[in-house]
Amino acid sequence: MIFIYLKHKPNEIKTDQREQRKTVQTETRNTKTIIECVQRITAVQRKYRRFTAVMKYSRVVHKIKDQRTSRNCRE
Repeated sequence: MIFIYLKHKPNEIKTDQREQRKTVQTETRNTKTIIECVQRITAVQRKYRRFTAVMKYSRVVHKIKDQRTSRNCRE
């Protein structure tokens, strides 16, 4: 029979595995939070884009209305 000599004691191996699991869990948690933040930012950007588009459109409409009213006043 061949005996394999272990450098680490079994308990040390277990603790190493636990630490590895913990680091993996924290990394996944961090990536999840980063993804959520990015999604929030993109949602805000979309809202802002819509808002600016509406504002531009309303400005154009107001300009047209102002021009019409000024024409009517002249006549």
